[in-house]
This record gives sequence, structure tokens and C-alpha cells, in this order.
Amino acid sequence: MSGKRQPQNPVIGNWQCPEGGTAVVRQASKRGRHFYTQCACCGVNMGTGAARQTKIWREAEFQAGADVFKPSNVSDEGQGEALPAAREAPQSESQGEPAGERWRPGEEEEQEELQPKPAASRAPWVALGVGVVALAVGVLNG
Repeated sequence: MSGKRQPQNPVIGNWQCPEGGTAVVRQASKRGRHFYTQCACCGVNMGTGAARQTKIWREAEFQAGADVFKPSNVSDEGQGEALPAAREAPQSESQGEPAGERWRPGEEEEQEELQPKPAASRAPWVALGVGVVALAVGVLNG
């Protein structure tokens, strides 16, 4: 029985692994957008811990033009130094991209500020719900 293999996520950069080898960096497309690495000395490492993800985010050399998303558990706080400005990209406005910060190395960043969208009013839905409940109570008591 031959099963089809899922295509691997593309290589988005390189990183010096703790054991001394040079690892390729890939990024999962699933929730969290965590990095994973592969090198000759360690094999594939899919660790999703915040410390590891932050270390890769700060130290990896990402390829120009690669779509790099900030993993969900990477924190800018408590590290003593801020992330490089190029890696503090605004959230993507694209509907098809997962939530998270995206950074594309090698491209000029637009300095456009994103304006928050006004929240849709829930009043019509609340009124509709109250009306349905009132109608149901009236039918049951009538």
C-alpha cells in the first residue's frame, strides 16, 4: 500500500542549532505557525516551546522573499532587547492568511498604519433572539 506523502513546507531560512550544525528552518501552516528545523546532527526538531520559537525568530537568517509569520507563542517581553524593527511587521490584511505577524525578508516594508475596523452591531441579532423567544413562549402558552 503506497500512501501519498504530504509536501513539506518550504525552507524559509537557516539557523545555527544548539548542537553546532546549520539547520534549515521551515514553518508549519497549522495554528500557531511554529517553526521547525532540520539538520544533520539533530534531525527534524518540531519543538513548539516558547523559548525555542523565540530563539529561532530572533536568530534565524530568513531567505529574501520568504513569507515568515511570527509564531503565536513568541513574546517580545522579558528578552532584554526588542526584536529587530524589520521583524515587527504589521498583521496581514489578506483574508486567506492565518492570524499572526508576517514578515517578508528583502522587501521594503510599507509604513502604512492599519486602521481597526469598527465592530458590527449585535443589536439586531439580540432583538431577533428576544423576538423568537417571546414568540415561542406565546405559542406554548396560547
